[in-house]
Amino acid sequence: MMAQATKGEQAKAVALYTLSKGFLAYYFVLLPLLYERGLITTRQVGYIGAGFIMALIAAAFLVANRLHSLSTKSLLKRSSWLVLATSIVLVWTARSGNVPLLAACYALTGLSVGLSISAVNALLASYTTKGNRYGLLANLSMISSLSRIVYPILVAVVLLASDNYYLTFIIGVLQALAILLLSSKVSVSSNLHLESSDNEVKVKLLTKPGFRYVLSLEFLDSFASAQLFVFLPILFLSKGYSILNGFALQASVFFGYVVGTFILSKLSKKYSGYRSLMIAELGMVITILALLYLRGLGLLLFVTFLLGGFARGTSPILKAMSFDNLEEREYKKGGAMHVIAGDSGNAVAQLLFGLLIGWFGVKSPFFASAVVCIFIIVLLINQRRRGAIHV
Repeated sequence: MMAQATKGEQAKAVALYTLSKGFLAYYFVLLPLLYERGLITTRQVGYIGAGFIMALIAAAFLVANRLHSLSTKSLLKRSSWLVLATSIVLVWTARSGNVPLLAACYALTGLSVGLSISAVNALLASYTTKGNRYGLLANLSMISSLSRIVYPILVAVVLLASDNYYLTFIIGVLQALAILLLSSKVSVSSNLHLESSDNEVKVKLLTKPGFRYVLSLEFLDSFASAQLFVFLPILFLSKGYSILNGFALQASVFFGYVVGTFILSKLSKKYSGYRSLMIAELGMVITILALLYLRGLGLLLFVTFLLGGFARGTSPILKAMSFDNLEEREYKKGGAMHVIAGDSGNAVAQLLFGLLIGWFGVKSPFFASAVVCIFIIVLLINQRRRGAIHV
């Protein structure tokens, strides 16, 4: 098992994970900028972002049903070349200002990133053992979230240095190049090859109630929280702040991701994932309502920080729960299914939130998110009372 990997090998894998996950933040940071420049509407923000995530989900389906027989090393190399190629194409497309072409390139990039993330998830699962995942996955999530702070800052710096917004897409090309270089240097456990037929593994995963339950929580939690940062700059534009202030608030959310992940993971290890999830969902409801009605940049920075902490501190908890319900030979398929569940929630939220803004105003996605958080709390209370599944 890769638990015996050297620190150098682990560092490369962590960097690869951080860069792969970083694409999700980076390309969505750019969408409010395109909206502010008048190149796309709020509904198109939803369509383009949803297309990216739906393509990422399609990639996870490919891994789960077709590509899982490939070695993880081979999958990493192929996905890395595709990430680099699509990132280069996206730079050229961004210059054209053609919205349908931009949406198509976003989707193609989402497909390539989805392949990369599925491969990296399998790699990281092999670094850990059942019952010993909260710590490592929380640390990985914190590192990934810390890197996200860089993206809105980099975009803002490029905008201040040049008024040509398309230059911000070059950041993605450099990131893709780094992924390609790292993917050729990581070591991969031979245990990550499936040892049974596809049908056998599929049936076993679908009949595991604990795994199914965690996937449903992942879908709902991702719907409620993962895409709110995309619409935050639009909300703050409506409050009279500039797009650069919006990027500062996004950075505050990402910093909250880091701190929230650390605190909630500690609570999970000391008490339980159930209690941590309850705290996070309740905190989401409170901070969303505060965000909508408070004013003042300093106060909003603090509230968005809290929102980030509650919103994504649940990610390593749910991922650990998923892998704890699987055997090692199921990690690649199970990891892909976890991506599908979470990013399905992302895609539905991204599309619906864009439509809600167009129909009911900029506050409506945040109200929808709060309602879903309350629903998750109800589900957790009901599950604990039934005692059907230990969470």
